[in-house]
Amino acid sequence: MVLKLWLKDRSTGKTIGIGRESQGLYHLTSDSSPAVCISTNAPLLIHNRLGHPSLFKFQKMVPRFSTLSSLPCESCQLGKHTRVSFPKRLNNRAKSPFELVHTDVWGPCRTASTLGFQYFVTSLMTILDIPHSLLFPDQPLYFLPPRVFGCTCFVHILTPGQDKLSAKAMKCLFLGYSRLQKGYRCYSLETHRYFISADVTFFEDSPFFSTTSESLPVSEVLPIPIVSPPDAMPPRPLQVYHRRPRVVAPLPFPEAPADSLPIPSASPAPALPSPNDLPIAVRKGTRSTRNPHPIYNFLSYHRLSSPYSAFVSAISSVSLPKSTHEALSHPGWRQAMVDEMTALHSNGTWDLVVLPSGKSTVGCRWVYAVKVGPDGQVDRLKARLVAKGYTQVYGSDYGDTFSPVAKIASVRLLLSMAAMCSWPLYQLDIKNAFLHGDPAEEVYMEQPPGFVAQGESGLVCRLRRSLYGLKQSPRAWFSRFSSVVQEFGMLRSSSQDGIQKLKQHLFTHFQTKDLGKLKYFLGIEIAQSSSGVVLSQRKYALDILEETGMLDCKPVDTPMDPNVKLVPGQGEPLGDPGRYRRLVGQGVLYENRGHTQVVGYTDADWAGSPTDRRSTSGYCVFIGGNLISWKSKKQDVVARSSAEAEYRVMALATCELIWLRHLLQELRFGKDEQMKLICDNQVALHIASNPVFHERTKHIEVDCHFIREKIASGCVATSFVNSNDQLADIFTKSLRGPRIKYICNKLGAYDVYAPA
Repeated sequence: MVLKLWLKDRSTGKTIGIGRESQGLYHLTSDSSPAVCISTNAPLLIHNRLGHPSLFKFQKMVPRFSTLSSLPCESCQLGKHTRVSFPKRLNNRAKSPFELVHTDVWGPCRTASTLGFQYFVTSLMTILDIPHSLLFPDQPLYFLPPRVFGCTCFVHILTPGQDKLSAKAMKCLFLGYSRLQKGYRCYSLETHRYFISADVTFFEDSPFFSTTSESLPVSEVLPIPIVSPPDAMPPRPLQVYHRRPRVVAPLPFPEAPADSLPIPSASPAPALPSPNDLPIAVRKGTRSTRNPHPIYNFLSYHRLSSPYSAFVSAISSVSLPKSTHEALSHPGWRQAMVDEMTALHSNGTWDLVVLPSGKSTVGCRWVYAVKVGPDGQVDRLKARLVAKGYTQVYGSDYGDTFSPVAKIASVRLLLSMAAMCSWPLYQLDIKNAFLHGDPAEEVYMEQPPGFVAQGESGLVCRLRRSLYGLKQSPRAWFSRFSSVVQEFGMLRSSSQDGIQKLKQHLFTHFQTKDLGKLKYFLGIEIAQSSSGVVLSQRKYALDILEETGMLDCKPVDTPMDPNVKLVPGQGEPLGDPGRYRRLVGQGVLYENRGHTQVVGYTDADWAGSPTDRRSTSGYCVFIGGNLISWKSKKQDVVARSSAEAEYRVMALATCELIWLRHLLQELRFGKDEQMKLICDNQVALHIASNPVFHERTKHIEVDCHFIREKIASGCVATSFVNSNDQLADIFTKSLRGPRIKYICNKLGAYDVYAPA
């Protein structure tokens, strides 16, 4: 017998519940209507309120959402992301090539192969004797489910050492599919890295960029002589490397009026901040508060003098614009472009004409640079209009183009000579140097981007003066400059008065500015002291790391893995190969070691290329103990032995030794003493000293044997060195960290920015 009961309020007597009694317990019934379910119909919000349950449990708790296929919850992806599971067995047999492959991995082996491998993979297909056309089609045979391009996705993090509180996935932008392996291509805007992974979860209904911004024009058309500003937007601040979190330091240029900006005739450059107001150029990463490898742990300025420290801070405080529109948006760079246009018009660089029939135009672009004054401060911002000379046609737009251009080895030699003789180094800046040359051909150029003459957009520039970028401009400028220098007469002297007389002579012929002691040249920072000269590219390296998003990455001891042999076609191609080629390292120290002997080290990596088995040549040349020239080059032919490969690189290095000796003789520097060529291969040394041809050398090209003549005449002397002391080893193959540090120390690489 079941007894019903009524639950009433004592004060009001109102029934508030009905139940039943069973085995001494009272069971009350009530309608189930959770507030979290009836207050909203958004499944994602209900999912968050319920504590982020799985989709299966969520559908059990809220049955009306049983038809949901997924929940786009970002928190669940970051905290509970798992790898994609693959089935252990297939129900159907394979019906196409590579549909079913049985594979196994064996290793590691105690003894590595000749290429450094310690594992091998065995593969067995279930269908054999497939025609070659089916095995290698244009498109891959596997198929990945199509996804919405540009949607939000989450890539599983496979980095070892993750703790329980670390994110299990990374939010990325879906970009497509890999052509070389089975996986999706994703890009992380947080780390600026690309990922190829099959462990990806997609939110196809959630685009990564939720709002679309209006596209900005590439350049603005501004009339001459009145320049109209671009769309109203705040000036782009200049980036600063700082010990504290990232700050911005805008240059105190006057704001441009909103309506017009007339071109001044001779306006002085705006004042720039003094070095005392600039922070020391060390930037601490702010992308992650848990970063264990901040850049300031590896870059210090405690050993720099106060003037040089101010110079380093000054050149680090300015970032170059990436486009004409960006430059026009900043008042400093905008004023530099206006000054350049004023100089071009005052020199009569071109006339605006109608393009004659049968003639073509040459394009032009803006190039930006930072000029440093004698006191080490940023003197001014420089904008230069450069013609696109690569579009010129030989015979029509230009003729002879020969012009002596200094090799970088010649520049290093002069800097080394200055260090050995304690010579002061000064720098002059000839304003618009190429405008002093007169082209012999008719050249027509498009009007500068952003500075199109008002009402004359259909006209082109008929060049009356040489312009940067034209193929004939270096020759025209060199002819003019050499005539002025020859008129003065160049004599070697130890008196400072000779330098001042040369400066005054150049001042009378060109609009020249004295920049004082040499500090910054061709992107190289130069520090002079009584102990020597240090060349470094610190700012350049930091800019590259900043651009690639690797400023806070963990440093490694070696740039290349010695156990990896790179083969063309393997791996994913780099998005921008130029970034990898631009990465640089430490600086080089030039000092006075008391002699001027020329010494060269040569080495070869025999059959180092796994594709064509060609060898890699490498050499380095010292003058007075200072590293002047080095080279790494793949040989043109396959060498039959290591001795043959070493012999070829000895001939290559001998050419460099002879050229440097001729250069020293022309400069009347040092003693005319025997040069030394050092090699770590005894057989190659015997071949170079033995004039008798035999089975090992009869096939070698004749031009390689000229080294024997130089040895016989006493111009070059060869000697043997142990492989452990071979300094050219770093130019031929990848090495481990301790070996790299040892060789860099011997080469004169000096880290003036190393922390104490």
